[in-house]
Amino acid sequence: MLSLDVISSFAICGIAALAGEPMEQALSRADEALYRAKSGGRNQVQVGAVP
Repeated sequence: MLSLDVISSFAICGIAALAGEPMEQALSRADEALYRAKSGGRNQVQVGAVP
């Protein structure tokens, strides 16, 4: 029997489009959240900071 373990890390981040937030800034916040998820260990979900 074949066994497959899956490990995942996720980041979510909203964008304040109506407030005029640049897309690059939102992507940077999402990227920071993803790195926090990866450094936090297995099966992590992190949320980007609210602008």
